[in-house]
Amino acid sequence: MNPGLKTRMWIAAGIAIAAIAAAVVLLSGNGAETVRPLEVVGDVAQALSVTGEEYEKERFSYKGNEYAGIPLSAVIEEAEPLCGDSDVLFITEDALMAEISANDLAGCYLIAGPDGWEAVNTRHPVSSNMRRIATVAVASGALVTDNSLNVISDTQLLHVLTPGSLMKSGYSVGVQAGGTSSMDEGGRTLTATQYNVYKYVSLAQLADAAAGPVNGVLVAGEDGGYAYDEAAGTVRIEKNSLTYVFSDGKTEMKRARGILINPPEKSVTGVKREALGALERGEKALVVILDGFGYDQFKEAKAEGLIPYLGARAAEKASTVFMPVTNAGVAAILTGEGPEKNGVWFRQKDLKAQDVFEAAAALGKKSVYVEGNKLIVKTGVAPVLNSDRNGDGNTDDEIFARIKSEMARDAADLYVVHFHAIDDAGHAGDDAKQAEMIKEADAYVRALADGFGGRVIVTADHGMHKDGAAMDHGAFLPRDMIVPYISFDGGK
Repeated sequence: MNPGLKTRMWIAAGIAIAAIAAAVVLLSGNGAETVRPLEVVGDVAQALSVTGEEYEKERFSYKGNEYAGIPLSAVIEEAEPLCGDSDVLFITEDALMAEISANDLAGCYLIAGPDGWEAVNTRHPVSSNMRRIATVAVASGALVTDNSLNVISDTQLLHVLTPGSLMKSGYSVGVQAGGTSSMDEGGRTLTATQYNVYKYVSLAQLADAAAGPVNGVLVAGEDGGYAYDEAAGTVRIEKNSLTYVFSDGKTEMKRARGILINPPEKSVTGVKREALGALERGEKALVVILDGFGYDQFKEAKAEGLIPYLGARAAEKASTVFMPVTNAGVAAILTGEGPEKNGVWFRQKDLKAQDVFEAAAALGKKSVYVEGNKLIVKTGVAPVLNSDRNGDGNTDDEIFARIKSEMARDAADLYVVHFHAIDDAGHAGDDAKQAEMIKEADAYVRALADGFGGRVIVTADHGMHKDGAAMDHGAFLPRDMIVPYISFDGGK
C-alpha cells in the first residue's frame, strides 16, 4: 500500500474516532467521571455533591444542537430548598455568577463534559448559560428559614443571614493553615503545607451603627448551644449552615441561629444563683415567672399604667435562651444553665442539670413549686398543678390561690410560681384580655410580696412578638429574647 495513502487513512480514522467521541459526549453528557463533582449548597435541607451518574439524563435541543443533560429541577428538588420562593445561583470556577428564579426551572439542564459543568437554560436569557460551574447555590427569598441566623441588639433586628443570601450578597475569603509535611531530597528538607480556604463575614462589619461597638456577644446554636464571646468573631459560611467562629479564632458554634450583640448583663440563668444566695444567708426566696412577659411588654404596660406595683421597681433587661419557648426558658431559670447543659432547648422535659430545688435540698431547705395545668419540666420537687376549676378561661387565679395558701402556712423556704395567662392571651390575639391579665399578674405579685419576708425575683421565660393579629414567640428576636428581671426584698 502506498505509504502516503496509508498515512491519510490513519488520519481519517483518527478524525472519525474523535468525531464519534465528541458526539457521544455531546449526546450523552458522558465525561462526568473526569469532572470535579458539582456542589449544590445554600438554603437547602440537603447539600449535594453531584457527579452526574445519579440522575437520568434527558435529550433536548438548543440553538440547533442536540444535547443530553440532567434536569436542573431534579437536582434542586433533591436538595430540598427551605423556601418555595428561591433563586438559583450558578457560580463558576473563576467566580462569575448568574442567577435565575427557582420557581420555573423547565428547560434548565446541567451538562458535565471535558470542560467541566455547564448550565444550559433553554427558556432563560443566554447570559444565564454558564460554563465551568463549581457551585450551584440556592438563595431563599424568605426572611426566616431553617438555617437562618439572626443578628440582633437588645432593641432591634439588625440582620437575617442565610448561607444562600451571603453567597449572593458577598463575603470575604480567609485562609487557614492546615497540616504540614516534609521530606529529605538531595540533602535538603522540603516542606509542603495545606491550607483551608473558607468564606466568612465579619461580625464587627455586620454590627449596625445603632448597636454601637461590639463589646460582647451572646451566641445561640440550633441544638442548645449558648455561649458568650468577649469580642466580635466571624460568621463562616458552610455548605448549608452558618458557623460562628469566636474571637479567639478557635472556638466554634456550629449551626448558629442567633447572635445578640452587647447582651444585657443579666440572664435568666442568674435566677437560681440569686435565690440560693438568699437561702444561704438564712432568708427565704420567692421566684415569680410571668410567662410571655417580655421587656418591651413590661415597658408598654408600665406606660399604660397596667403595672403600678412592678412598674414602680427597677427592672433590668435580661436575656433568655434559644429557643425562647416555655420549656427552655423555665429550664434555664430553674437550673441556672443554658440549653446545651440542661438538655432543654425546645419542648423537652428531662433536665440534665441540677435544678434549684435539688440545690435547696442540699442546703437543708424546703421548696414548693406551683404550676399551671401541665408539667413543664421534670424537677427535683413535684410541681403542684392547677386546672381551671372555675372555668374562667385561665389557671392564674387557681395558681395564685394555691401559692398564697402555701406561703400562708409557711410551707417552704423557696417558693417558685409560674403564671401563664399573659402568654395564653397573646397567642389568642386578644389584646384587651392580655392587658387585663398583665394588670392581674401585677396585683398577684403585690399580694404575694407585700407580706413576704425574703427575696423576691420576678422574670419571664420569654417574650412575645406580633405575628399577624396574634402574638407568638420562639424566634431569635429582641421581643422574644429580652425579658425583665426585677429583684427586691419582700414586705417593702
